[in-house]
Amino acid sequence: MKTCPTTRRVTRSLDHDLLAAVLARLERDLLDTDPGHGLVMFGVVETDDDGLTLATRHRDVDDPIQAMIGFSAPREWSAFGIVAQGRSRPLVDGPCLQADLDATPEPVRMAFAITRTGLAVRGLRSGRGPFTIADEGSESLGRIPDACRRVMGLGTPAPDEAIEDFFARLWVDHVLAAAAAEPGSLSWPAAADLHFGAGLVDELALPEALSPHEALAIGHELVRDRLTWHFVRRHASQHHEPTQLFDPEAAAWMDDGMFSRELLGSFPPLPLMLDALEQVATPELFAGVERTLAGWQLV
Repeated sequence: MKTCPTTRRVTRSLDHDLLAAVLARLERDLLDTDPGHGLVMFGVVETDDDGLTLATRHRDVDDPIQAMIGFSAPREWSAFGIVAQGRSRPLVDGPCLQADLDATPEPVRMAFAITRTGLAVRGLRSGRGPFTIADEGSESLGRIPDACRRVMGLGTPAPDEAIEDFFARLWVDHVLAAAAAEPGSLSWPAAADLHFGAGLVDELALPEALSPHEALAIGHELVRDRLTWHFVRRHASQHHEPTQLFDPEAAAWMDDGMFSRELLGSFPPLPLMLDALEQVATPELFAGVERTLAGWQLV
């Protein structure tokens, strides 16, 4: 007696090589059809012996992160990724050279995908070079991996910098804005009072007046001891309207790690901020800011 074979759909597991092949194909297609600001977001809907079923969406955006913020992948998607055009720029980690500022950004094409289990694959094409997939197991850090992880409901790496260092940068930004509004008029004591920690120091109701340096030192410590990235992100998510620093809905969608990096990334590098401040500040003010940042080991 003959029996009929049972039809069985075989599920193919997602691995590094399969995701790498998807990234290479999508990158090649995008390069051929849109060499400008094209962005492809995709989800792996199904895998079987016949291949993959993808859901894709094409966008024309300058910042791929903005296209992903607020989006959560459907539960049936086993992976999510993007292929996007970008530009490389020199890192400023010390005195800024004019050559760094004048350098023409090189076009790059970035690709990244991640599964629900956290398997990540990334690729890069610089200029006219080949599209290269990173070695399996290599670390995937940055804004795009952060955003893709959040799309899949995964956590991102912990904040890279302490919360007090963020408030130090925010303070320099406030000082620079106030000094630029009326060059040469902002005093050092008034600048010190712009630090968020100044309000915390006032709450202590100390019996004796503090010098600007003493108040800043105590304020810096109070910020470190009383605030966390989670507290700041939760507070940001509860705002009724967007601010210059953050959007409440975006803050709610991010986790603490991504939020911290997005917030810190909104500031220019400290060397550039100090170069700008020196042009509009009194020598006393500039020396006070520089000395304070050195004491906090930020310059």
